[in-house]
Amino acid sequence: MSIEKAPIIIQREQRTLGTLLLCFETRVNQIETREREPDFGIPQAISMHLDAFLDTFHHPKERHLFPAVVRRHPCAAPLVHELQQLCAALRSSLADSEARGAHAFPRCRDNALVLITF
Repeated sequence: MSIEKAPIIIQREQRTLGTLLLCFETRVNQIETREREPDFGIPQAISMHLDAFLDTFHHPKERHLFPAVVRRHPCAAPLVHELQQLCAALRSSLADSEARGAHAFPRCRDNALVLITF
């Protein structure tokens, strides 16, 4: 991946991740409002896909891109740090929702929405 193409690739991945998180939110809302039976298979599948995709493809790129962005534009450091904190919060809430089930979904949904609108 060339440095020139990196931002475009990251943006595409972010949009894809946003779409998955919106699907996750929709399903969780359906469960919370009892619009759907509490089948957590879809949210868990989305969560597993997110984890696999993020760990395998997305985060390795960010580990190289973020330091390069900060070196080139030091004023971006607080923004990069905030984004990293939001991602960590989402990862934590995803793990929590896998462990605790429906009780943890609102926190996960809230973290996903913050990240999507970042």
